[in-house]
Amino acid sequence: WGMLRRRNVAALLATEAQREALAASHLIKCISIFADLSSNASPKNPHTSLRNFFTLQSLLDQEQVTAASPKDISFQLMNIHSLRTQPENLGKKS
Repeated sequence: WGMLRRRNVAALLATEAQREALAASHLIKCISIFADLSSNASPKNPHTSLRNFFTLQSLLDQEQVTAASPKDISFQLMNIHSLRTQPENLGKKS
């Protein structure tokens, strides 16, 4: 069971690394949009500034929704424990 446990822990770590990479990507995109918004803001053309602002707001909201919560991680750990203690569940999807 040690090998199975290590594989599952590695899968969890890979998933967490992907989430962190996605969060970093969103952050970079938000910073880029904010920089454009700050440098291009003009009272003569407020529509572009507003569109960029709402794009930024949408990205920030999306990141809050997709961020992993401790509850999600504990659920994944519970699934690993279930696989270790009930090998008949190995072929089943959770």
